[in-house]
Amino acid sequence: MNSLIFLGTGGSAPTKNRGMPSVALNYNGNLMLFDCGEGTQRQMMRYKIHYGKVKYIFISHLHLDHFLGVFGLIQTLKLGGRTEPLEIFLPRGGIKLIEAIVKIPEFVKMVEFGEGEILKQNNFSITTFLLDHNIETYGFVFQSKNKIKFNEKKAKSLGMKGKMFTEIQKNGKIIINGKVVKLSDVAETKRGFKISYCPDTRPSKKTVKYCKESDILIHEAAFLEEDKDQAQDRKHSTAKEAAQIAKQSKSKQLMMLHLSPRYKSPENFEKEAKKVFKNSSVAEDGYIVKFA
Repeated sequence: MNSLIFLGTGGSAPTKNRGMPSVALNYNGNLMLFDCGEGTQRQMMRYKIHYGKVKYIFISHLHLDHFLGVFGLIQTLKLGGRTEPLEIFLPRGGIKLIEAIVKIPEFVKMVEFGEGEILKQNNFSITTFLLDHNIETYGFVFQSKNKIKFNEKKAKSLGMKGKMFTEIQKNGKIIINGKVVKLSDVAETKRGFKISYCPDTRPSKKTVKYCKESDILIHEAAFLEEDKDQAQDRKHSTAKEAAQIAKQSKSKQLMMLHLSPRYKSPENFEKEAKKVFKNSSVAEDGYIVKFA
């Protein structure tokens, strides 16, 4: 079973209950982090996630609360004798900033990115898009590969066998005994799982576009609507605005994070969001979502 684990759900400064921003995704043995705030490796230990198995780290922007944990994690992995490659994806200027602070071990590969698909594996991809914040900031979309379920009885009745199953998935059709057989004739396609991660941003049409039909939309909600003026000034979102994005994008579930430490309780965030989008909740540190 694959899992999404919220390691840090606070913003700007840590509190007793909320660590700095970081979300872990474990998909088919690929462990990745979206942001790596201060204390992330300790949170991984606390919630029993093996930090030594991290393959990818995606940093949304170069504010300290979103990447300060990278330095400690790299050092711990180095002390542990890490040799497996670790890829760290950063916005432009990130490599120079990291290298100015720490000597990069050989196992670390750093990649600077802009908008577009930045990682494609056999069974998933990662795409980025620009958010509306006060420095260059990116959202991330994880999309697993569509799953094909064959009607074996029908496929075999049409003469399909062996490598034909692979060929028809690759090309969308094959020819059997002079007759064209389409993939849709013998199989049902189930859309892969989609997770969108949108930290530190004002609401935008681009977010709605890229996050369309997300199974899980993770969106910042630093403020309540009563403090909307401050949200606008600081380029953040309110709980209501996050819910509006979820509704407009036709996402299935909204999980809010990056709550300002000024607020002592998350109940008002959920109450505000649910008036717009019913399936809204505030993510807590340690919260786990499992999916197939």
